[in-house]
Amino acid sequence: MIPGGEVYEVTTVGAYTHYVAVGTDVLPDSFTADQVSLYNRLLEYTDDIINGADYYEPQDPYADLAGTGISFQTTDFDGNPVSSEELFAANRITMLNIWETGCGPCKGELGELAQIHERFQQMGCGIVGLLFDSDSQENINTARQLLQNAGADYPSITCPSNFDDLFDLQGFPTSYFIDSQGRILGSPVVGAQVDKYEAALQELLNGGEESDASAYAQPSFLGNVGALNLTGKGAPADVAGTPYRIICVDEDGNPVQGATIQFCSDIQCMMGKTDADGVAEFDEAPGSYIVHLLKVPEGFAKDSTEYEAPSVPGDLTIVVKAA
Repeated sequence: MIPGGEVYEVTTVGAYTHYVAVGTDVLPDSFTADQVSLYNRLLEYTDDIINGADYYEPQDPYADLAGTGISFQTTDFDGNPVSSEELFAANRITMLNIWETGCGPCKGELGELAQIHERFQQMGCGIVGLLFDSDSQENINTARQLLQNAGADYPSITCPSNFDDLFDLQGFPTSYFIDSQGRILGSPVVGAQVDKYEAALQELLNGGEESDASAYAQPSFLGNVGALNLTGKGAPADVAGTPYRIICVDEDGNPVQGATIQFCSDIQCMMGKTDADGVAEFDEAPGSYIVHLLKVPEGFAKDSTEYEAPSVPGDLTIVVKAA
């Protein structure tokens, strides 16, 4: 039971039971007055929401990845050639940690990754870091210094040319578990979730190479507890379905298409590209998010500014300057 509130069991689907918690004391202290007001409005529609919802077992977007082979050619930070076959053959299980230098959660976990690598090496496991934004020597130098400061001496590689063909990346960091034959084991862990790395590695070791890491994965999509119908009887139109919109325009106010946006919570950085209207949308819950312009189209200047998204879903406009 939650102090000041109540928890109701709604239904069971497969092996999963769905609950709903209501009450004023379930709100985090970080909620603004507007968020509290919105929550109180939602409480008026609790019964309609519960009764109008469709409930499902959690769906893993990476369910079909298990057993998929990974093969690539790339280089280490010194430019030496590296093949995935040699890389993965060095360990019984390799945790491939995909990160980038502008991702706060990625940088924050490097020290703990170093410790995990040291502890699990004697058990035939190892970490390999794949730097996504390795398209410039400046970024490689930055990554090298970050790793050195964190005491992380595990192998680091640059992004292979066929990366997009191998990985359907939803955000940073994302960690895949791969066997010595280059086959993906279960689902990746999305986000900086150090406890899940160790649990997945230990489970894979205990169960052999056919084990599934999916029980420790954190799906990057929302709605895995059911699709809530907020369009029913009297539901306010502005309380659901509102995404964060990052809008990129040039100095004349024209939309900038093809800018890569990085949208970061405290555990994960998600990516999106602006469309023809200069808009990239992120369907995330209200909270604290930091926004970066990860890449800009040709003809525009790189922008390393750290932008703060609104506290509730809404619009943030960024002016992209000409190069």
